[in-house]
Amino acid sequence: MGFGDVHARGQLARQVVTVQMVFNLVVLASAARGADSRDLPALRDEPSG
Repeated sequence: MGFGDVHARGQLARQVVTVQMVFNLVVLASAARGADSRDLPALRDEPSG
C-alpha cells in the first residue's frame, strides 16, 4: 500500500488487506458525507440578499 518492501504474502493476507482497504474507504466516505451534511444546513440558513 505505497511501500514496495511491505506487501501481503499469501492469498489470505491479500484478502485481509483488501478488506481493510475497503473498510477504510467506507469510513472515509462516511466521514466526508457527515461533514458535508453538517455544513449544508448552515449554508441554507444564510440570507440570500
